[in-house]
Amino acid sequence: MVAALYLTGQLSQIVLSWPGPVVMLFLTVALKLGRLVSPSLERGAFSVYQFFRVGVTYPLLFAIGVAMTPWQSGPGRSDLPL
Repeated sequence: MVAALYLTGQLSQIVLSWPGPVVMLFLTVALKLGRLVSPSLERGAFSVYQFFRVGVTYPLLFAIGVAMTPWQSGPGRSDLPL
């Protein structure tokens, strides 16, 4: 299902010059509203959502914070923004 949505989005970007991710989003919403997605697929997607919400979001925020911290600046240096 994901591969079909991706390929449809890419094809629409080539043929219609519409952004692929936007077409994929609209197709997904249409499938969801039309109840064309099986309940087992929805449960699986919800499980992946729960995993990312609990297990990935905060470590990712922490890693980005660590990566963006100016470690060369120390206490008492005048080049730190106030």
